[in-house]
Amino acid sequence: MKMKILELIKNEKTEIAKSLLFSAFVVLIFIFGVGTAFIVINQQNSEDLNDFFYLNYQNFVQKEGALNIEQTVQEVDHIALPEEKLNTIANLIVTNFTDPFWPESSENLFNNKCFGSPIPFNHRFFGNNCNGYGFDKNGAIRIRTGNLTNNPYWIAYYKTGACGELATLFANVTNQSGFITRVVYSSDPDHAWTEVFLNDKWQYFDPDMYHNLQGNITYQKYWFDNTSSFEKKIGWKFSKISVSGSTSTGYEEDRTYAYTKTGKVKITIIKPVDRIVVRERDHASYVWTFVPSCSNYPCVIESNLGSGKTYVLQKYIPTLQIFIENSRFSVKENEIVNISVDTPIRFDSSSSRLSELSSMPLPFFLGNRIPLKIIDYRMLMFAHQHSF
Repeated sequence: MKMKILELIKNEKTEIAKSLLFSAFVVLIFIFGVGTAFIVINQQNSEDLNDFFYLNYQNFVQKEGALNIEQTVQEVDHIALPEEKLNTIANLIVTNFTDPFWPESSENLFNNKCFGSPIPFNHRFFGNNCNGYGFDKNGAIRIRTGNLTNNPYWIAYYKTGACGELATLFANVTNQSGFITRVVYSSDPDHAWTEVFLNDKWQYFDPDMYHNLQGNITYQKYWFDNTSSFEKKIGWKFSKISVSGSTSTGYEEDRTYAYTKTGKVKITIIKPVDRIVVRERDHASYVWTFVPSCSNYPCVIESNLGSGKTYVLQKYIPTLQIFIENSRFSVKENEIVNISVDTPIRFDSSSSRLSELSSMPLPFFLGNRIPLKIIDYRMLMFAHQHSF
């Protein structure tokens, strides 16, 4: 009898737990949509995948990837001319590499199921989370999450990915071959390439463009030249270009001015904020993230941004893990835009003004476990209006 009672109690607790879980799931759907609810419930699965692939990396991939890199370094060791050595390294890296943006890789990839992606073929991602772990038909795995993202040894072993992976691998191999190379990137347009320090200056080298032009030496200045010519060669107008990886100050080095015409935004922080993000208005990708380390207030931070564009400034609320859209501003060449960060944010410019946003109380407490992305402050008042 005791066992039956305990079993009944256990079953009852299980049913209650299921009921509570279902209720929480329904609330999440009501507030933020189906996507967020599944993210919360599947968080443990994501952590398990992280652990699995890291064990695979430690036990096998790291060693084999390092051997592949060493082999490439040895293969170009006899080449004396810097340009020839760089081109040879690029050729060795792009050979047998699968990239969803390369037409010839389509036979090794799957029909693209990533929402909003313009390419017809892509990796197939576990759980269809296109920012997680993807694989091609050869079993090569691309990582877009966790601390193995853009790991050169992983990339050297599997040889799959896109421009970011190519740039990472190229930088690693060239640095081991006697060059000084670093990865630079733009979030808008979304692209990554490298800079090589030669003849007392930084020059760009884009292994992705090397591949697209099939290494035809006639067009070498398209993938390897002075930074000021890159924007014209690639046919894009950049908003923000940064060196990948933090410096000793904790921030990524700004390289926008070396590639495009810029204006400057000066942000005066009146009260402490956890994080500030500036992005180009028409794109969801972040352009510039700043984590203040001010010892005194007010303090001022500055950044160069590509001119002729409109940007959105957002302030981060760590309790809710959301970004509040506070103001929009345009940047003109050689002009300075001044913004004051307080509650609410105030915008001041010599050429235009924005009215203050009203400060509205939060209708409910969401906790700190919901991994939301960008949500407008006002959208919290309307459950059916959300942005991911």
